[in-house]
Amino acid sequence: MQRQRLVSVDVFRGVTIAAMILVNTPGSWNYVYPPLLHASWNGITPTDCVFPFFIFIMGVSISLSLQKYRTDDVDVPGKLYKKIVQRALILFFIGLFLNAFPYFNLTSLRIPGVLQRIAIVFLVCSVLYLKFSHRTILWTMTGLLLGYWLIVDYVPVPEGHDHLQGWLDHTLLRGHLWSQTKVWDPEGVLSTLPAVASGIAGLVFGYSFVAGEKTGLQYYLWLGIGLTGIVIGLVWDLIFPINKSLWTSSFVLFTSGTAILFYMMLHWVLDKKSIFKIYFQPFVHMGSNAIAAYTLSIILVKLLFLIPVEGVSSYGWIFNHLFLPWLDPYMASLAFALGFLAINYLILLAMYKKSIFIKI
Repeated sequence: MQRQRLVSVDVFRGVTIAAMILVNTPGSWNYVYPPLLHASWNGITPTDCVFPFFIFIMGVSISLSLQKYRTDDVDVPGKLYKKIVQRALILFFIGLFLNAFPYFNLTSLRIPGVLQRIAIVFLVCSVLYLKFSHRTILWTMTGLLLGYWLIVDYVPVPEGHDHLQGWLDHTLLRGHLWSQTKVWDPEGVLSTLPAVASGIAGLVFGYSFVAGEKTGLQYYLWLGIGLTGIVIGLVWDLIFPINKSLWTSSFVLFTSGTAILFYMMLHWVLDKKSIFKIYFQPFVHMGSNAIAAYTLSIILVKLLFLIPVEGVSSYGWIFNHLFLPWLDPYMASLAFALGFLAINYLILLAMYKKSIFIKI
């Protein structure tokens, strides 16, 4: 089957990357509306859904881009595996570059990160899709979720550590972890396993619904699956709390179920009914260059903090002088984030109009 270019996929990706930029760049972290913050530990906010949504839609995209190699009469060329590994490595090293920029202090360089996790999930999901049956892929997802739960809840935590994930991160990556904790990482080693399950959820949804023929029965079936994922996640939360930092199994099911429902809504509006497309076009511009959008935003933020103005960073000066004097602090902080998002969007719009797409 020839790959279709679905507006809903680009819009989903664009909404996700726009939300990621928005929640990462408030004018001041002292003034942020609660829905735009991560949950302090257990629990979930809209912000907690952003990263798993990106991983979910990546799984969908993998199924769309590789579906022609699933037929019985097509041999998967070795160069395709080489290209997959190469792309994963490039993503991983871009993530390391962003962590190191602008000082490049390798002695304390944070090794985990958002793009690093995306790279690993992309590699695993791509190989799974090319080499294994749909049933095996489903069992792999199930095994990851159940296995992670059993490991975290029943393997004793070494003394001096709050959780097993932290002990493993501290043991393997000591000195190269998230600066705000220094002893564990939200994109750490063990929690990458259930993150792969988030990618597989998108993969399964991609080849079962997005890439296939869509009957009325399938719509209702996948709406039911999405709702079921949310319900099971909430029930599992009672014994294995929903937690984004640890990427718990209940978190995977809840966010994957929510992602399915959100995509179904976009698909119905944009692909099936073809209405309101013009209003979603900015998200197409961003979603078509998602990795470039994320990379650009991180570099711009770090440059704003690096360049001083009147004894403070450019970031702080802009917030204090252009937004804070005219608005309530919380609204000023949000307005700064929206302004920063708009600047990123204008750059991506120019790239889109010139057909500049950063392909890795």
